[in-house]
Amino acid sequence: MIKAGKIRLFSLDRWQILAVLLSCLGTAFSLRIPLLLKQVIDQGKMLSRTSSLGQIGCCLLISSLLEAGSQYLLSLAGDERIRDLRLLLQEKLLRLPWNYYKENSRGSLLSHVLNDSSVVKDFTVSVLPSALVSLLTVAASLGILLSLDVKMTLVIVSTFALIASSAFPLGKINEHFAYQNQAKLSQVSADLDENLANIKLIKLTNAQAGVLQKFRGDLQDLFALSRKTDAVFSITGPLQTVLTLAGFLLILLYGSQRLANGSLSLGMLSSFIMYMFGIISPINNLGNFYMSYAEARGSLKAISEILAQPDEADPGQELPKKAADLKVRALTFAYPGSQSPVLRDLSLDFKEGAKTALVGPSGAGKTTLINLLTRLEAGYQGQILLGDLEAKSCRLPAWRDLFSVVAQDNNIFAGTVAENLLFGLEKSVSRSDMIQALQAANLWPELDLDTQTGEGGWKLSLGQSQRLQLARAYLRDAPCLILDEATANLDPESEAKVSQAVDRIAQEKIVIIIAHRLSTIANADKIYFLDQGQVQAAGKHEDLLGQLPKYRAYVEDQLIPLAESR
Repeated sequence: MIKAGKIRLFSLDRWQILAVLLSCLGTAFSLRIPLLLKQVIDQGKMLSRTSSLGQIGCCLLISSLLEAGSQYLLSLAGDERIRDLRLLLQEKLLRLPWNYYKENSRGSLLSHVLNDSSVVKDFTVSVLPSALVSLLTVAASLGILLSLDVKMTLVIVSTFALIASSAFPLGKINEHFAYQNQAKLSQVSADLDENLANIKLIKLTNAQAGVLQKFRGDLQDLFALSRKTDAVFSITGPLQTVLTLAGFLLILLYGSQRLANGSLSLGMLSSFIMYMFGIISPINNLGNFYMSYAEARGSLKAISEILAQPDEADPGQELPKKAADLKVRALTFAYPGSQSPVLRDLSLDFKEGAKTALVGPSGAGKTTLINLLTRLEAGYQGQILLGDLEAKSCRLPAWRDLFSVVAQDNNIFAGTVAENLLFGLEKSVSRSDMIQALQAANLWPELDLDTQTGEGGWKLSLGQSQRLQLARAYLRDAPCLILDEATANLDPESEAKVSQAVDRIAQEKIVIIIAHRLSTIANADKIYFLDQGQVQAAGKHEDLLGQLPKYRAYVEDQLIPLAESR
């Protein structure tokens, strides 16, 4: 199992070590074949030739079987490595703070998890073991060749030294291009993800041409980078081929001369040629090793940057079992890099069994306050208290268990209604409990537990999606229910059903409502009117209408008929 901070390109697990050993053993048998062939050519006796040919056949068979076993083990190691690496990345991503996701696109992160992990896997389970076996093969072959003829061996060594040395400067260039290529591929993935997520808007606004033009530009940039990488590889291949052929011609010319003057037998020359062709592939593997290493380093850098990110702060203090009111005291908050606070010296009370509404114009800080209450955002000044316990001192999972959030966003996953109800729940829930939740949310028998929701809940209406989130909140049974514009896009009938469901689910809970509609906030026990990050006034709807001109103007601007409030 791969552990965070332990990802290394030059590391082998047990399966890889065993695979390398099997491959080395197979190589040992294959290296015996040229020597046996030399005996077949040089020996004149038929019996000796027959024995040598039999040994050649056995060596070929054993070498092939060992190589097959090695490849199978490497495949197992590869499957295990990429599974563990992607799991490690997903685990890390789930622990990262909310701000990280605001600064990095989904498509980019998806590319790192899928593409970069695949590049690292290919290097560690394919390129690296192959390079080790190739190195041992070349070393063993040269050892045998030196024992046969030193001068012929020096000709081979000088040729392949040129092949190996040519790869290093080209590999350094490729490393730069490989990192840029992975970064641009992440951008293309991000754009594609965004296009697919907004396909309805693209069609309704006839934006296909503009979207395609932008995507074509990104692909063109990726194509340009790929051409540079291809240029490096296109130089490497022919260069190695030319140097290999040159080495072969040198050996053939030098060997023919030695053969003519009788200082070299035909069998010896044949075995040298076989050894040379036998080490061409290992030499090429070693020559390409640095190129692959450069690409893997680029991908590992992107992965390491994710793994190096700090997790969400989680101090570790448990919450008291007894319920308590939620309080905000002198809360001030500014986003990182901003000099202007979004919230300024806020003090609010959210009481158990009461509905508290947060009202105000866009940009007043309502959603930011919710993100601070649920600790999606951090770095605030002041206090967020549960009773007398400060939020920062509590274990993060335990603190978030205090809240059920029903947002305007469609937080529905592909699957069945039952799977959506159980999402995030650790406690055991029966089928009857789920039906009871659907009944409380006015969804039964309109939806069955086995009803498919579709990706993003597209098979459900907006009203059904909101009520399904309420049913999930019912099962979650958290002390605090947050409704963040939960009825903003609903028709009156759906809104009425959602409101009825809220009344059933919210009994004896802290209820925090962000809304514009009068029907949603008029019956709140307390309304906080926020503007420019500050509480302008607090009270019931009727009181604020008479006391605060800003509130009255806000209500009129939202096109809420005042007659409804009288």
